[in-house]
Amino acid sequence: MSQPNIPTVSTFSTPKFLIIDDHEVVLSGMTSGLQQLYPDARIRTATTVEAAEEELSQQQPNFVLLDLILPHRLEETATAQAGVQLLESLLNSELAPSLMVLSIDIKPLIRLKSVINAYQGGFVALNKSTA
Repeated sequence: MSQPNIPTVSTFSTPKFLIIDDHEVVLSGMTSGLQQLYPDARIRTATTVEAAEEELSQQQPNFVLLDLILPHRLEETATAQAGVQLLESLLNSELAPSLMVLSIDIKPLIRLKSVINAYQGGFVALNKSTA
């Protein structure tokens, strides 16, 4: 069986990833997997919308992987509304990184269907329970 065609580090000039999820085990697993595939990559993580916005302003990543159900701040409860608002701001920003939504519930994406369809960067959504 052949290996999947995974872009090499030379495909990008220093790949920059941002993983946004409020579960440490997900962050750890994704970071480890990406680091194995892209050993020279800069991989940052965020557990809240507030932290993600800070990282986005500092790093300008090539690729963003995010959960839709996020807290806005550390002491708040995670909601789909917070994650959808963050995603919408990414879809409308000039950064245009490749986006991957990995969430237990991707139904809220329907609210952004027209914005997603018009997005110039790459976009994919996966349900965590089937991934």
